[in-house]
Amino acid sequence: MNSLRALGAMGFVLLVVNTLGCTRWAGPNNTFAPIHRSGAVGIGTTDPGAKLEVRGDIKLGSGGESFAASGVENLRVVRGVVRKDGTIRRGEGFSVTKQATGWYKIFFKPAFGGYPTAVASIDDATDPAGFIRVIHFALNDRIDIITMLPQTGAYAGDRGFSFIAVGPP
Repeated sequence: MNSLRALGAMGFVLLVVNTLGCTRWAGPNNTFAPIHRSGAVGIGTTDPGAKLEVRGDIKLGSGGESFAASGVENLRVVRGVVRKDGTIRRGEGFSVTKQATGWYKIFFKPAFGGYPTAVASIDDATDPAGFIRVIHFALNDRIDIITMLPQTGAYAGDRGFSFIAVGPP
């Protein structure tokens, strides 16, 4: 086992390489992060199964004020706000094509790796009334949003909306 000690702002960093090609580095609090010969890094685990595997909570933000969201699946999230004329107000990773009155096609760029799930809601300050329908296709790159008028229930009536789509990357 070889080791390297470097002085710096942290006081020291210890780098240890064993005969199996596994590297570990440690900071002043004796916290170890194994680095496998594959390049995978483990925090809280000595045998990482991904490029980065963390066993424990992850805090984010400039002051560490936010926790990272997680799930049992590897998922990608796309969110957006679309004006009633079909232009994008907020969000990235998608485009919008307005097909007809109240009918919007959302195309994901890049496409999801599998079938996404999406929810949507009316987001129009000038006329918040109405219903919304999300149509899922057996496609990885598209959903359709239909906004409906409350008086008739017809598939008509332009409304701004917001959506969230979740699916495999």
